[in-house]
Amino acid sequence: GVATGSGFAIGDRRVVTNDHVVADAEEVTVRSRGRRVRATVVGSDPSTDLALLRVRPRQARSVEALPLGDSGEVRPGDAAVVIGNPLGLARTITAGVVSATDRRIDAPDGFPIRDAIQTDAALNPGNSGGPVLDARGRVIGVISQGRSDGIAFAVPVDTLERVVPQLEQDGRVRRAYLGVTTETAGQGALVRAAVRRGPAARAGLRRADVIVSVGGTEVQNPDDVAAAIEERRPQERVTVEYLRDGDRRAVDVVLGVRPAP
Repeated sequence: GVATGSGFAIGDRRVVTNDHVVADAEEVTVRSRGRRVRATVVGSDPSTDLALLRVRPRQARSVEALPLGDSGEVRPGDAAVVIGNPLGLARTITAGVVSATDRRIDAPDGFPIRDAIQTDAALNPGNSGGPVLDARGRVIGVISQGRSDGIAFAVPVDTLERVVPQLEQDGRVRRAYLGVTTETAGQGALVRAAVRRGPAARAGLRRADVIVSVGGTEVQNPDDVAAAIEERRPQERVTVEYLRDGDRRAVDVVLGVRPAP
C-alpha cells in the first residue's frame, strides 16, 4: 500500500509532515520539483500528529525551507494559504481565512491537541502535513485534519517549534505524567481515580480529592490540570493543592513519563 501526504522543509535537510502520514511506513520519499528524494523518519509524535524527516545531503539542495511565523499572533480573519498535494496533485495552493483559533482536536493517539487553528481553505485527502501560511508566506500551522463540510484544522507552529528539538534529540517526545483521571467539580477537578503506583498516588492523592491548583495555577476543570502538566517535564516536582473532606491540603508530586496509550 502507498499513502500520500504533504510536507515542507524547515532547513538543515529537515522536512515536517504529519505523524499519521508516515506512521508504520517502511519507506518514505519526498517529491520536490518533480524529483523523488529518499528520506528517513527522524522521529514522530502521535500526540501532536507531527513527524520530522531528513533528506540525504546531496538531494537537500532541491528542497527550500519555509520561514516560520508565530501562531500566537494569529487572529480570526487573517489570511490562510495552504500548499499541498491533494489527491496527488502536487504543489496545489488554496486560500481562505483563519476561521478560529484556540480549537481543541484529537490527536491520532486520542490525546488533545490544543490551540489548533481552524481555516476554511479548501482541502482534500493528501493535504495532511502541508503548511498553512500567513499573508507574508510564513508557516503558522501544519494541516492535520480536514472535513467534507469545509472545515479544517492545523497544529499551531508554536507547537511544532516545541516538538521538533525533542524529535531531533530522542526521536520522540517525553511528556510529564500526573497519573489521575478527573472530571469537573464545582470547585476544581474531581479525582475519579489515581493510577496505582502512579506519581499522584505515590504522593498521597486519591479518589474523591478535588484538585484546585497545580504549580500555583488555579484549576477550575480537568483541562486546566492537563494544561498545567503539559507545560512541565518528567521528573519535575510540582505542588498540587487539593480539597479533602473540606480541608485544603498541598503535596509535592514528582511527575513521571506519560505511558503510551
